[in-house]
Amino acid sequence: MFKSKVPQRKIMAVAIILLWFSNYIYVPFLSTYAASAGASLSMVGLIIGSYGLIQMLLRIPIGILSDTIKNRRLFLFSAMFSSLLSGIGFYFFSSPVLLLFCRALAGLSVSNWAIYITTFSAFANDQSNSKAIGTVNSLNAIGTISAFILGGIVAQYIDVRTTFLITIIASSLGILLMLFVEETYQQKEDSKKMSINDLSIVIKDPKLLFYSGIALLFQFIAASSINAFVPTLFSEAGASEFQKSLGTTLATLPMIFAGPLSVGLFSKKFGPNLTSIISFIIISLPMFFFSFTKNITVLLALQFLAGIGNGLLMSLLMSRATSHFPEETRSTAISIYQAVYSIGMFIGPAITGVISTTFSLQAAFICLGLIGISAIIVLLVYNPPEKDAAGITDELSA
Repeated sequence: MFKSKVPQRKIMAVAIILLWFSNYIYVPFLSTYAASAGASLSMVGLIIGSYGLIQMLLRIPIGILSDTIKNRRLFLFSAMFSSLLSGIGFYFFSSPVLLLFCRALAGLSVSNWAIYITTFSAFANDQSNSKAIGTVNSLNAIGTISAFILGGIVAQYIDVRTTFLITIIASSLGILLMLFVEETYQQKEDSKKMSINDLSIVIKDPKLLFYSGIALLFQFIAASSINAFVPTLFSEAGASEFQKSLGTTLATLPMIFAGPLSVGLFSKKFGPNLTSIISFIIISLPMFFFSFTKNITVLLALQFLAGIGNGLLMSLLMSRATSHFPEETRSTAISIYQAVYSIGMFIGPAITGVISTTFSLQAAFICLGLIGISAIIVLLVYNPPEKDAAGITDELSA
């Protein structure tokens, strides 16, 4: 590790932006690029869904391993290196099967996202856990929006393949940046490694389980629509590559301001549960209208509306699920939360692809809207019991 005069928090902020930039610059075009390479709609769904499948399988082991060996830098490097390999694969290979493998590598990259969150939170001592989560999700949005804008310009005026080259460059810069990041685990002689009992307490936490399940439904909707099949609707409407990228940008833009608002002002004014319900209404409504219009302007407006709901839920559900955990188990808790919602990221596009092939895209989007309604009903009828960090710490110490 090299010493840097730049504050660690700023280095991590740039690293977070690069992580999401490198993995998302080609996303607005991936479904249509895969289709042009010979992939069926079902295969396109699998390619998009592989990103979530890998996260579903690896996020919990990564979080547990990090908390067990008391090392975060190893996984910070792993994320950037996996993104680099993904970009190299995309750039040099184009068969549907290899596209599936390369997107899975991108999933491996962001499987380390919990480590980035906990590392940034450790450097952001002046912020509460909820506010730090809102901040990192805003940085996430800055990275993805920058990727979508630049990706749209590059795809429009050069070609889609060049966006993969930019992934290689961005992830390489991220690897260099990681050399200057300090380890955030406090190395204390009396610190104990996480035990099986500690893991059991975290896994059984009712708030973590409940909001992870709600997040699964949320990610099912978002991954299937915004990142998978809405670009197909833009193609059918005759949109240019830049317009497709603009649509994805508009869907991501609200994350910059919606995340901090959802865990701050809105939760204080309306309460977190009502804020969650309103957010699900906002993301679900566009699903009933997406596939019934060929007007590009209307599609862009629907993308922006869905993006507001997406941005509100992204930070709010993570905060509700994990902010009450103490430092020594937070990586594991966030990893469990993300692994569960990654199930939605995997099965969402895959199931939506099957429904689209078997029936129609209209039927698939209506199903996504109905999933949002089901989440609203669950939030109306159930609230998990509250538990603070002190209570969990007492259980871990027992």
